[in-house]
Amino acid sequence: MSLDDLVGARASGADSELRSRGFTDKGGYQQGEKSFTTWWNERTRQCVQAVTRDGRIKRFESLSEGNCT
Repeated sequence: MSLDDLVGARASGADSELRSRGFTDKGGYQQGEKSFTTWWNERTRQCVQAVTRDGRIKRFESLSEGNCT
């Protein structure tokens, strides 16, 4: 499932949209000015990390399933 349409979106709105697409927040951390949040979609078996800076999604990185389960 492509998440490209959420790049540039406000993080709070992207969180709601990810949940509506079936993703579950698996936790995250901050490093400097960036936030990293891991998301898991059980149905599609998709594990991604959202990278946020200045309150907006900068990019999504695909992670292996083991990072989410």
